[in-house]
Amino acid sequence: IVLRMAAVLVLLVVVVLLIGLLLPRAHTAAVEAHYRASPGQVYAAIDNVGNGPQWRTGLQRVEILSAAGEPTRWRETADWGTLTFVHESNHPGQQIVSRIVDEGQGFGGTWTYDIVPAGNGSMLRVTERGEVSNPLYRFMSRFIFGYYRSAETYVRDLGRHLGEDVTPVRVTDRS
Repeated sequence: IVLRMAAVLVLLVVVVLLIGLLLPRAHTAAVEAHYRASPGQVYAAIDNVGNGPQWRTGLQRVEILSAAGEPTRWRETADWGTLTFVHESNHPGQQIVSRIVDEGQGFGGTWTYDIVPAGNGSMLRVTERGEVSNPLYRFMSRFIFGYYRSAETYVRDLGRHLGEDVTPVRVTDRS
């Protein structure tokens, strides 16, 4: 019985890894949310990464690594571990592109925050362009965590930070 259970467990691990190997390394997932806050207010909250632990779920600490005048570079410590990021591009009030700097994590990529006026408020689209090299992580990100979960949590947390409840909408056209 013990050998059969071990064999089933090994077979399960092999199947998970095979499925992970068959999944594409790259993925794109985007969500949108509408806020009563102005584009400037939404941008300011996103750009102020050091303030993130006050409003982002699971984020425990942020250490700013860049000097004044350099692109913002920071290290986040969260429930899931530690990662280093940089603002790859920053267009005040309109768009920020952040990239994971750390290599060897088994995953990486960018988040693009597009902010546009919408009525008396703004619309934010968060687009994750990720790459997962580790087949186990690829399986887990596709079937357990889901590609959209982190961005959906982020836009909801941002809404609470701005004093409102928002509902993220998954974007399927990826434009």
